[in-house]
Amino acid sequence: MPGFYNTFTSGVFRHKTGPIQVEPKYFKPFSLQKQAAKPGAKSFGDVLAGALKGVNDMQMDAYRLTQKFITEPGSVDVHDVTLGTAKANLSLSITKALFDRAIRAYNEIINIR
Repeated sequence: MPGFYNTFTSGVFRHKTGPIQVEPKYFKPFSLQKQAAKPGAKSFGDVLAGALKGVNDMQMDAYRLTQKFITEPGSVDVHDVTLGTAKANLSLSITKALFDRAIRAYNEIINIR
């Protein structure tokens, strides 16, 4: 835009009409330094591994309930077996869908030129 000039340095916005002071709470210069991770923060890999462990635990619980229902029919209610199996199936389906979506997104990123 001809005749329009702006600069922004050290918290002062300079316009052709004169400088405008910006409050420090709104001006935070960019820093290229990597921020230190919080002491109790988990990495992405830890969160992913925990989620996959949860899915595996649901699968194993459903398997144990089914085996117990077969070997000791009176000790486990059929509704518990059905619910456990449905939860395990749903968690596995969601995990598979997320995994497929992540792979598809990765392939799209790789193919961008």
